Amino acid sequence: MSKRSSPHLFCRTTSESEEIDLSREEMDFSILVATNGDLLSRLAASTRGSAGVDVCTAKPVVIDSNKIHKVPLDAFGPLGDGMSAFLMGRSSATIQGIIVHLGLIDADFSGQIHAMVSTPTPPLTIPKGTQIAQLVPFKSSVSKTEDRLRGDGSFGSTGPPQEHWTAVLTKDHPEMLCTLSMAGAMPSEIHLRGLLDSRADVSILSLAAWPPQWPLSLAKTSIAGL
Repeated sequence: MSKRSSPHLFCRTTSESEEIDLSREEMDFSILVATNGDLLSRLAASTRGSAGVDVCTAKPVVIDSNKIHKVPLDAFGPLGDGMSAFLMGRSSATIQGIIVHLGLIDADFSGQIHAMVSTPTPPLTIPKGTQIAQLVPFKSSVSKTEDRLRGDGSFGSTGPPQEHWTAVLTKDHPEMLCTLSMAGAMPSEIHLRGLLDSRADVSILSLAAWPPQWPLSLAKTSIAGL
C-alpha cells in the first residue's frame, strides 16, 4: 500500500479561463496491475466501517459532452471469493460534477473494470489515479445459472438473441384485410388484402381491384421504382 496525495481535478468552462481547483485531502490507495488474483483482497477500505473500497482511473480522461463515457479503472476482475460488487460513485466525486452511473461487476468477470461516467458541466478533465468510484461487494444468491463464464466481456448481454416480433417473409407475406370507402360512390366500399405495415409512403393498388365506377385522378408525378 502506498500513500500519496490524490491528484487535483480541473474543469474549465468554455466562457471563462479560470481553473477551478477540485483537490481532495490525502488518501491511501494502491496502484493495480492486471492479474488473475483476487481484487478485493488487495484493496483496503478507507475506514473500519466502510461498505466499499475505492477504485481510481487508469488514465487521464476528458469528458467533453453530456453523453455517458466509458472510463477505464485501475482495477481488474475477478473480485475473489465468489464475490460480486456494485460499482457506484463516491460522494466527493459526485459533488464535483463527476457522475458515476451504477454498474454491476459479476463474480466471474475477469477483465478490466470500466465506469460509466458523465458530467452536467462539460468539459471536464479527470487525471489518472483519481478515485471516482467504489466497489460495494456482496454475495450473489442466484440459485440457477447457465454453465458458462462471463470472462472479460462487458457492457453486453450473455443471453441468447431475443425475438420480439417475427413473421414469415416468403410467399405468404404478412397481410391484413383493408377496407377502402368512397362516399357517394357505388359500391361505397371495397375490401382488399394488403401487406401489413409496409412502411411505404404511397400504397399502390392493382387497377383490376379499383371499381370502374370510382373516379380516377391524374398523377402529377411518375413512379421512380418499387
